[in-house]
Amino acid sequence: MKKGIIPDLNYLKAKAPGMSNLRKVFDSLTLQINKVSDENLEQDLKPLFPDQNYIQNWLANWRESYFYYLKKNYPIKTVADLQSIEVSRDFSTKNYFINFIYRTNENETFSIIYKISAFWFKFAEGNIDIKIKQSLLPLIVVRDSKLLTERPKRFITLFEEKNRAYLKRAENIVLGDEIETKLIRMSADNFNLDNHIILDRSALLSSRLEDLLK
Repeated sequence: MKKGIIPDLNYLKAKAPGMSNLRKVFDSLTLQINKVSDENLEQDLKPLFPDQNYIQNWLANWRESYFYYLKKNYPIKTVADLQSIEVSRDFSTKNYFINFIYRTNENETFSIIYKISAFWFKFAEGNIDIKIKQSLLPLIVVRDSKLLTERPKRFITLFEEKNRAYLKRAENIVLGDEIETKLIRMSADNFNLDNHIILDRSALLSSRLEDLLK
């Protein structure tokens, strides 16, 4: 928790079907720590640590530490509705950024940001056959109107569908202020495993948002 490690929700769902979103996970964990006997915990942990002063200090503060790191590193929010869609471009790399900005029940915002190579907008392979969702168009904010051709509108429609499916699986519960995809590419030159993902049109259409994240 000190490092802000996010629980593997898919694993938890498989082991405990009731753990369907992060809020339920942490609510359940909070209830469970109230059932832990400090005496039993001490007996379990002391033999594992040569430095007894360290473990004694840890045992004296572990509940306080739990609540401190829960508040500090796990800002859980409930997504309410889509507010705007910002489309921009990095003119040095030519990559596009499509940022879906949502309002949350906590009166804050949450963003889902797609990074996509310009090749998807230049070549025939990137021409996805999807009907543009007209209700999204009034939400689009773009500084350069030249960016908003028919093809970007199709990608906005596709990505918004992925967002809705993702939020439904997560029961609209999210963590932090934003999530960002890897750079969605069509070519393998200078591929960076941590920051890039290479897809063809079929794989992009069938992928889930989780598949695209860092």
